[in-house]
Amino acid sequence: MKSKLLLAVALFALPMAASAADLPVKAPPIAPMPVSDWSGIYVGGEAGYGWGKQTTDYTDPGFCFEFERDGDCRTFGSGDPVFFPDASIDSIKQKGWLAGAFFGAQKQMGSWVLGIEANMDAADIKGSALTSATNTYLVPFDSGVFLLNHTLAATSTVDMLGSVRGKVGFVPAPAWMLYGTGGLAFAHVKNSATDTFSFLAPWGGTGTSGGTVSGATSLFGWVAGAGVDYKVMQNANSSWVFGVEYLHYQFNSNTFTLSDNGFNTVTFNGKQSVDTVMGRISYLFAIH
Repeated sequence: MKSKLLLAVALFALPMAASAADLPVKAPPIAPMPVSDWSGIYVGGEAGYGWGKQTTDYTDPGFCFEFERDGDCRTFGSGDPVFFPDASIDSIKQKGWLAGAFFGAQKQMGSWVLGIEANMDAADIKGSALTSATNTYLVPFDSGVFLLNHTLAATSTVDMLGSVRGKVGFVPAPAWMLYGTGGLAFAHVKNSATDTFSFLAPWGGTGTSGGTVSGATSLFGWVAGAGVDYKVMQNANSSWVFGVEYLHYQFNSNTFTLSDNGFNTVTFNGKQSVDTVMGRISYLFAIH
């Protein structure tokens, strides 16, 4: 009797065990992915292309013509003094490369990011301009024309750019950030000017003189622009960030001083603007 009871229990348990074996097994929970947060401090490098324009009121004055440098302006019998003309350059267009480094800090709040950034770039954004002017005088006693020519050549090079800027960003997707930026700007500019005075007399006489002045000026102004960044997370605490940024630098009401070792000094007023497009790569250390 006892053995029959055990057999019945065993037969009843077999289907239940088979049903239990067919039940789905609950998978272990998957660890959550790190949160894609743009908050942190970052440091990186950048390189790109820039173009600019320097606008000035630079006029290189002419002077009276003297055959023997005796202090008397020649008149050729007309009674009017004979002068080399003034020569002016009002603008110089510049272009070239720049490269440097930047660092900053930022904090994400919802879809918005607030930050501050500083950059410093070496540059070779340069240009030149050339102008000339001629005065003509009739020489009564020689029945010919006396020509006085003044040529002015100028160069300008932006060799350094820097800024300290605020930044406001928007995150449309975890890996992307669009931002606007603006703040204080710095530039270092080198200028030079070479003047050449020449004359041609109707009897065949010629002569040439001239010189070069140069100098460097530090400029302070403002900068504004925009950019886009793409983030590649390495882990919960760091990311590589790749970006493109456009900036407009503006420096108004500046005084430029050029000289030739202190013997001759030229001072003029001018404005400087520079636009840049930069490719950037940085490493973001997250702060959650």
